[in-house]
Formats: sequence, structure tokens, C-alpha cells
Amino acid sequence: MNRFPENLKLGDREVHLSAIRLDGHRFRVRVGEATFEIEARDLGEGAFAFRDPAGRRHHATAAVVEGRVQIRLDGRTWILDSPERKQESGPGEDAPGRILAPMTGTIVKVRVEEGTEVEEGEELCVLTAMKMEHRLCATFAGRVAEVRAREGETVEAGTLLVLLEAPQGD
Repeated sequence: MNRFPENLKLGDREVHLSAIRLDGHRFRVRVGEATFEIEARDLGEGAFAFRDPAGRRHHATAAVVEGRVQIRLDGRTWILDSPERKQESGPGEDAPGRILAPMTGTIVKVRVEEGTEVEEGEELCVLTAMKMEHRLCATFAGRVAEVRAREGETVEAGTLLVLLEAPQGD
């Protein structure tokens, strides 16, 4: 997440994201039309902690894997497409429905099996890393085409865990 501002896609919704360092650990962040100031601290390895405008503490990680921006916030993962990064990654490397390990960790739960019909946002598997659980969720409604995640297995960042396919006729 070194490059800001950036236009990102979350499903079929495009969002403009920018961050400007004000001083020390304070940043002005813009997500879509909302602008707010946060205090953030770099925890290393793509992890950071911050306080939102209401003073609540949050832990997050960010990584670019196969041309997609993966953000994990409070144990939930969002996968954002970036037209700029897509051009850099080459064709086919960021196919939709590829649920990748956001960081090195251990798979603690697999909630789906091949053929399962899922809704957008439905939890597919859970990975634990850095003493936090990261719920990896479906990026769109569809069918589970392949499950590579195995409970108890340690995986590297970028490992394909689940492959989704869109419903027929869409």
C-alpha cells in the first residue's frame, strides 16, 4: 500500500482511496467521499494499528498479492482490484474468485467444500497469523469450484485457498 491515491474496485463498486501523512503518526484518509484523520503505527510486515475518529483501536494488514490489494481489518479480509496494478501483474494472474492467503499463517477452519453455493461476504475459511484470526470471505455470490485450504496447514502469503466461480447465466 505504498502508492496513494489509488482507485480500487470492491466487487462492482469503485472506490477512491488516498492517505496523506500529516505529521508523525497522524494521517488524513479519504475513502470514497468520507474523509477522516487517524493515528496509525507501523507494526512491520504490512501490519499497522490505528485509532478511528471515535477513538476505537483497530489492527490491520495490507498486501498486494497477484496484483490485488488485500486488506485485513479486525479479522475480516477485503480484496480490492486496482486497474493500475492489474496492468502491472499481467493477464490471468488476478482472476476473480481466487481467495488467497493474505499472509503466512495457519488455516484453523475451512467452512466450505467443493460445490458449495455461497453468498457474497460469506466466510470460507479462517487463517491465524500474528495472534489474529483472519476470516476470508467470498468476494461474490457463486459456487466453490475448488478448496485447497486444509485445517492445520501452514500456508505462505499468496497461496490459493479457495476458488469461486460465478453462477451460470451471469
